[in-house]
Amino acid sequence: MKFEWDVARGILQAIEDSPQSRRDFDFSSLVIDAEVLHYHLELMSQRGLIETLRHSGLNMPYPQHSVISMRLDGHELLEVMRNDTMWGNIKATVKEKGLGLTLDAIKAAGAWLIHRAFTMHGGS
Repeated sequence: MKFEWDVARGILQAIEDSPQSRRDFDFSSLVIDAEVLHYHLELMSQRGLIETLRHSGLNMPYPQHSVISMRLDGHELLEVMRNDTMWGNIKATVKEKGLGLTLDAIKAAGAWLIHRAFTMHGGS
């Protein structure tokens, strides 16, 4: 299964949009297969973007996750991914440089674009 950053972006946005900061979140608005959702939740948890409880058993076709909260790294990543224009520019910049869309590449491209925006506008 392939990890999709657009799905991760939707997950982070759904968590942040929730009126509560710590609970099991509703991802029904994402319109993705449940197995795809739980695959992304597991990888995002492993990377420290979110905190989850992992559930598995003989009656489950795949491990499932209950999201407890978004971590600071998740909030910071969402800040650079939130705006559609910025997110599009990040993806284009990473592609232009011939890199894969990894977490480190997203952070680096976001930081570079932010720095460039301040430099181009005279720091104001």
